[in-house]
Parts: sequence; structure tokens; C-alpha cells
Amino acid sequence: MKLHTECVPCFFRALQVICARLKVPRATTEQIMRDVMQFISTASWDRSPIALAHHMHRILRDHLGYDPYLAAKEQSNQVMMSHLVQLQKLVRSQTDPLESAMRLAAAANAIDFGLVEHLPDPNTIIREGLTNEISINHIDQFKKDLTKARRLLWFCDNAGEIVFDRVALELIGELYPGLETIEICLKGGPIINDAQLADAEACGLDRVPRARLVTIGNGTPGTGPDRDSDEVAQWVGRPDQVVVSKGQANFEGLSEYTGIYYCLKLKCPPVAAAANGPLNGLVLLYR
Repeated sequence: MKLHTECVPCFFRALQVICARLKVPRATTEQIMRDVMQFISTASWDRSPIALAHHMHRILRDHLGYDPYLAAKEQSNQVMMSHLVQLQKLVRSQTDPLESAMRLAAAANAIDFGLVEHLPDPNTIIREGLTNEISINHIDQFKKDLTKARRLLWFCDNAGEIVFDRVALELIGELYPGLETIEICLKGGPIINDAQLADAEACGLDRVPRARLVTIGNGTPGTGPDRDSDEVAQWVGRPDQVVVSKGQANFEGLSEYTGIYYCLKLKCPPVAAAANGPLNGLVLLYR
């Protein structure tokens, strides 16, 4: 997915919100905005929005000297982990536990501090996941593919959201014992409230049976391969696996590949248009 003009004001809104929340001095906020404007004005727009966002948020972190979303990530993990047992029981009580788990995983994609200012209420997420129609639903094909697969590659998105991912991953492991490996991909460095290895460990993803944690980059050297790298292309291209991509940023960055299940909430018009789904719709989309 390539950058849309609508993405640019969204970038600056996210910067304004986080600087206001952290009470960043006006002079520092202004310099951050100016540096990002200079970058955006000279960068190629023939790239995915998340590729540009990586650089933009590196500018923000360089000015501040710390991860501005760390406290929000920790709060998200703690709040959602307090509902873990409830979620595990709730999913297993449904007529179709796997579809319910994937619906909840999509609804939890609302935990996105690039677009919202406050942590969404967990009960609202649960209600939406279980009661709202899923706009694009390829669950039947998903089940068939899992039956044949030896591996599952799951690209996580945000902290807190990964608690819902854990519930789905645990259930998939139980239902499909033929899966030899469940590879869970996190960020190798900070970018907005995206989940990193520390978040995965705080939320117990490292304890999912047969799990192996790996990382992709945040645009900074040494944090892992980029989504558009040859290495990630090899990960995605294995014929013996099912690939799940959570969230908008992964949709933006991985949509040039084929053979991926996208599980997310369509939170902005460009992503909704690219997915051919309704704004704010929940989707489990295969393409």
C-alpha cells in the first residue's frame, strides 16, 4: 500500500497528540514538526505510510531522548492482561471458538495510539468483537489452510492487543496439533505503541506452546529486517505455513506480498479503501 495524501495530516496529528500528552515544551514540539516537515517534503511518497512513519517517529525519539509511548504500552499490557482469563473462557464458550478468537483479535486492533488518544475500554472491545458483523470473513479458508500447515507466522501489531493475539494463538495451537512451530513476530525497536519482545514476555506470548519469537525492524539499523526486505519475503513465501498479519501498519507494509491473512480493524479511509472494506469494519481478509 502506497502513501496517500490523507496520511500526511494524520502523521502530524499523532505528533501533536503525543507531544501534548507528554507536555513537551513548545520550542521542542515546533522543532520536531519542522524536522518532520522537512523529511516528508523530500522523501519519496511512492512508499508505504509505515515506512515514512518509521523515520518520523525516529525524529521524535531523537528529540525527546526516550520512547514516548512506553508508559502507554505498559498500561495497555496491564489492563488487557487483567482480562486474560475471562477472554480464554469466553472464547471457548462460543459456538465457533476460533472465529470468535479472530473477531476479538481484530477488534483489539483499536488499541492504536497512532490514531486514538486514550486506551479503549476492554469491555467495549469484547462487545464489538462478539456482536459486530465481520465485514470480510475468510475464516473457512483460514481453517482449511491451518489443517494443512506445519507452521504459523503471526505478525503482531500493538501492545495490549497482543493479549487477544495470545488467546487466539493458544487456541490455534490446541485445534491444530500439526503445527510444528508458531512464529510470533514483534518489533525489534520502539515505534508508536507497537509490541516489542518485552511486551510479548509481559503478556505471556513466549509461553504459547511451540512459540518462537522473532523481530522485524522499526526503521533503525540493528532492530531486525524491514517488511520489504528479502529476508521477510523469504519468511512470508514458505509454502508450508499460514501467515497472519495483524493491524494497519502490517497491512500497509506487507500488502505487496500474497498469501497473507489480514486481521484488523479498518480505522482510516485509505486502509479501508485498500482492503475494499467499510470504515471501522473488522476483517479477516485473505489475499
